[in-house]
Amino acid sequence: MKKLGSVIVCIALAACGGGGDDPAADGGSNGPNDVEPMLIAGGGAESGAIYGEINVYAIDDESGATIPGARVRIGAADATTPLENQADSTGLAVFMDDGLIGPQMVTVTADGYAAATWVGINAANITVPLARNPRAPVATATVSGTIAGWDSLPTPRLYNYTLAIVLYSWSPNYGARENTIAQPMNGDTPANFCIRTSLDAASCNWTMKTRVGKQVHYAVIVDGNTNGTTSDTSDDTYTLIGYAVKTGLDLSAGQTVAGETLTMVTSTEHSVAVQFPAAPSGAGERLAFPFIDAGDAGQLAFPLPPLSPSSTSSWVPALSGPFAQDSYQLVGLALANQNQSRPYSATFARGVSFSGSESVGAYLALPSGLSVSGDTYSFSPAAGASVHVATLADANDQPAWTILFANGSTSVTLPALSPDPRAGHSLPLRVAAVEIPSFSPSSFHIGDMTRNVLRVSEAAQ
Repeated sequence: MKKLGSVIVCIALAACGGGGDDPAADGGSNGPNDVEPMLIAGGGAESGAIYGEINVYAIDDESGATIPGARVRIGAADATTPLENQADSTGLAVFMDDGLIGPQMVTVTADGYAAATWVGINAANITVPLARNPRAPVATATVSGTIAGWDSLPTPRLYNYTLAIVLYSWSPNYGARENTIAQPMNGDTPANFCIRTSLDAASCNWTMKTRVGKQVHYAVIVDGNTNGTTSDTSDDTYTLIGYAVKTGLDLSAGQTVAGETLTMVTSTEHSVAVQFPAAPSGAGERLAFPFIDAGDAGQLAFPLPPLSPSSTSSWVPALSGPFAQDSYQLVGLALANQNQSRPYSATFARGVSFSGSESVGAYLALPSGLSVSGDTYSFSPAAGASVHVATLADANDQPAWTILFANGSTSVTLPALSPDPRAGHSLPLRVAAVEIPSFSPSSFHIGDMTRNVLRVSEAAQ
């Protein structure tokens, strides 16, 4: 589960349509635009092409709060007189200049944050999210409880075991850090697991760290077969026993809940069958994960029994009872191997019925040819991608600089900044390619990152 969350990147940009690229269409030939500043929730671009004015808000990429005092620079690295300004108390920097026409390179920095550069952006209002460096800890709650009926399940056979994995529903952004919260351990076993063997009829008492907000807690219960190798889990196989669930939860940061009981789901299981496309070059290991989309309560992933080219069928709960108002999704994932998170390629299918054999969408090719030469960063694009996003991460894997290539560019020379977000080091480059419908550098929103993304891939130096 952590593997899926850690590799699906939170950089998918949901297009909101409109916004042509002709500057004269908005300002005409009689003078610059007079554009009312607009704060775009979650970040993005609006208000038509640039013609004499650009309004830039800086916000925290997780809280959405504006960043007063953020520094904004407009112009290429070699610009002799770039436009520079500092955000006011509302986090807004306004630029008005007759030379501001058409696509621009915008760089935003702030103390305690990674830098962000948007290449080829062409919108009179932009809101640029900045990532904290270092990242603030993810807000969590702690929940403990049991599964009603666990003690009544049949005793597993010799060399078999009953396993329940207790999970929380993810936030809609697959790659959000709150979807990969490290779980406490009970000896060598995660505390959100319940295990029963033929020799140990242990009760189910689980503990789980979870995200905050509206969510569902649920357990996937399987019969595990060790295939005679009790000390090696890599060859274990799984047969579904059932599910348990608790809905209607809303948790706050630091909250502790004890005595929660998950109730066995009595609705019938729904069969899942998938077909896998060819793997992209460089990422040959393929997996698939069915999800239930529970709306405001998040998304429920079902990692067991696993789906792969060698095991193409599984089960999910039927959309009835506690899931009656929900829908299915299918995520396909290709990795070089399960021991590393990059490179990867992922596909997203929403509103699937699983009424027959569902096909995992064709994987997006990986970006290639990643290169760093001084302050210049370049790559070869992934065919079919709408937009590419590059990240420079420091030695602690904290973001130092993010770069959005909004207009099809595949190379950028970063401007000299003081202080230098790279702290004088040549940081390795990683590039994500994203396919979304109707992306425009004049009009897009980042907030609903998973609403429209079709495919995403990422490669690193």
